[in-house]
Amino acid sequence: MKTICVCLLGAMLPVTSAVFAQIPPVNNPQDATANKMAAATTSTGVRKILRIPKIERAPVLEDFANLEPSNTFALTMGHADGFTQRNPTDGAAASQRTDAYLGYDSSNVYVVFLCHDDHANLIRSQLTKRETADTDDTVTVIFDTYQDQRRGYVFGSNPIGIQQEGLYSEDSGVDLSWDTVWNTDGKRTDNGYIVIMSIPFRSLRFSHDDLQKWGIVLHRNIPRNNEDDYWPYVNAKINGRLNQEAWMNGLEHISPGRNIELNPYGIWRADRSLNNIDTPAHFEGEQLGGRVGADAKFVIKDSLVLDLTVKPDFSQVESDEPQITVNQRFPVFFPEKRPFFLENSNYFNTPGYTLLYTRNIVDPEYGARLTGKLGKWSLGALFANDKSPGEVVPVTDPEFGKKAQFYVARVAYDVFNRSTIGVMYTDREFDGSWNRVGGVDGNFRWKKNYFANFQVLESSTRDLQGNYFAGPAINLYAGYSSQKFQANSLYQDNSNGLNTSEVGFFARPDYRRFSNFIDYYWRPKNSFIVAFGPNFFEGTNWDHEGVRLDYQINPGWHFEFKHSTFLNFSYNAARSALRPKDYSTLTDVRDYANGGRSIYFETNYFKKLNFWVQGVWGDTPNVIPASGPPAQGFERLYNANLTVKPLTQLQITTTYLADWWEDAVLRNHTLYNLHVVRSKWNYQINKEMSVRFIGQYNTTQSHPELVALDPSKGFNYDFLFTYLIHPGTALYVGYNTNLSTLDPALIQGPNGLVQRPTQFINDGRQVFVKLSYLFRF
Repeated sequence: MKTICVCLLGAMLPVTSAVFAQIPPVNNPQDATANKMAAATTSTGVRKILRIPKIERAPVLEDFANLEPSNTFALTMGHADGFTQRNPTDGAAASQRTDAYLGYDSSNVYVVFLCHDDHANLIRSQLTKRETADTDDTVTVIFDTYQDQRRGYVFGSNPIGIQQEGLYSEDSGVDLSWDTVWNTDGKRTDNGYIVIMSIPFRSLRFSHDDLQKWGIVLHRNIPRNNEDDYWPYVNAKINGRLNQEAWMNGLEHISPGRNIELNPYGIWRADRSLNNIDTPAHFEGEQLGGRVGADAKFVIKDSLVLDLTVKPDFSQVESDEPQITVNQRFPVFFPEKRPFFLENSNYFNTPGYTLLYTRNIVDPEYGARLTGKLGKWSLGALFANDKSPGEVVPVTDPEFGKKAQFYVARVAYDVFNRSTIGVMYTDREFDGSWNRVGGVDGNFRWKKNYFANFQVLESSTRDLQGNYFAGPAINLYAGYSSQKFQANSLYQDNSNGLNTSEVGFFARPDYRRFSNFIDYYWRPKNSFIVAFGPNFFEGTNWDHEGVRLDYQINPGWHFEFKHSTFLNFSYNAARSALRPKDYSTLTDVRDYANGGRSIYFETNYFKKLNFWVQGVWGDTPNVIPASGPPAQGFERLYNANLTVKPLTQLQITTTYLADWWEDAVLRNHTLYNLHVVRSKWNYQINKEMSVRFIGQYNTTQSHPELVALDPSKGFNYDFLFTYLIHPGTALYVGYNTNLSTLDPALIQGPNGLVQRPTQFINDGRQVFVKLSYLFRF
């Protein structure tokens, strides 16, 4: 499970990771005065040009003693200084001095950050797992290796070298799930900190030209000041990120080499689980078993990447965060975490619809994926099978043991300055059934603040019963974005026969939508309030017979305070119509109230503590009544998260989620209430070794005469020891167990007694040891 779905009541959502918070654009009016820098005139103003030299060896911390170049070697590196604020005061000089030094050799590109601080004791740094230093001080570099102002590689570090990397796309933002091999070294000093990044060329994709021209953006985040400093200046008044990058020249005759990666693994485990698919239900498992598998990667012409996997295993992947899935009208989105699907995943993104949702590929035996860029062409192709459809049916079912096949292809072409057009095709085949989707799309940006995109597609489906349905869809979106003012409009039209949910994510069929959004922020100077202002959303949905399905008016107000503290309010006045075609218990279209209020608060005021809480309450239809048609309900949904860092090496994150439903007429009649408590403890022994514990308790108490939901309780916990040298080379030792109450009719107890609903039974457990090693040739 993942973050809570609260869109029905219009709640505000938490902010994203601080390491990549704001990775903005490049319009720098400043004169180019730094060493090895020049300037070029562009359509957005003055663009910095940084030339980096080839150096004789890798830089080390001793080359920059006291946050200054301490020898002749350090002075030979390319130098960038004069960082400028984007937040909280756009265009102001950075409150703390930052210098960056860059160079390269035949294998790596090096970035050195020297971060001065007048209050070094207030710097935030935690010895934690890679990719979890979200609230620390951080430094970041973005490399646009094709200088196309569309995609970039993002590398970030906290002051002591804890890494986080991602893929950036102008169309979809930052994807933090991508991992690669690179090195960092960091050290705090009496007057700031130093970070040295060493990024292998074989971890990047770029053209095979002898003379390379890359784009670059450097970023420093100071969370106690809500401060984001950039080189070059990333103007908040301009929409976009990489369109404001600096140009980095000087890279000559570089190559990732043959760049072949082989990543075999072996796993040994014993497990036991409840099989409640077959009749009678029974436990099954193995005393001790093992399996081996492998991933492989081949880089073609320095820019195309062929990924192969055979018998992938994802035992070490952390479970999803708690998320409400009960009494939802539509599916809930869970992000991908499995390594095979992550690299260059943004090559499959399209602007209107999610046509590839890899969580649909539940249990692959093998897969292949080709991604990359050739000139102005971006390419993506994926093939995989999936065992799960043949595993979730009884052995007597004709589909038992059969496998689904997935085929995906995506091609996009760069046009104009920062725009693209593309086509995409997806296909899932299973036991004579299929779902095929194809379409064309475009993404356009012009001037400094305007953007628009479109997507047109057609789907065709034959289900397992031989029924055929098909239909088109269209999505149109346009808007304006600047630091203080944003506005956009959306029109979407999905035919009755549309089906994108077997390869992609669910798109509602027989649905037309027109919606508009606007917000405005004031940014007072010299105030504890960094920004504040109103926002307003309104939208109407219809079906193709003219029935108004949903209507929503959602005003809100946003505050941002110093010390990374946020407060949001919103009110949602909404109505929804449910139809007999959606709910068979209805005999005609019925109208329901579907609105309410929400509040969100988050603070990072304290170095050792992060806290956020969200509350949503209001009218909404209950679509799981015990009998009869959906009924009007009243929901109170609360979610809170507390992260405490009592020790430099220990991080404790506790999440609480509560969902109360009442009858809207008889407000003292509870339909059900659901509670989830999840606590994650991570102790970092050093940068490579960690021990993690996760415990989760959930309970559902329901009124069986009013709602079709059984009472239940469950408790899950897992332990994981990790020795991670770098992504791909790791040792994992883990134990997981799950206790739950079961339906009394489902299974007998250990002595032949029927299990009672109030009793816990261990319905699944496993212990495993997994070893993987990454070979790079």
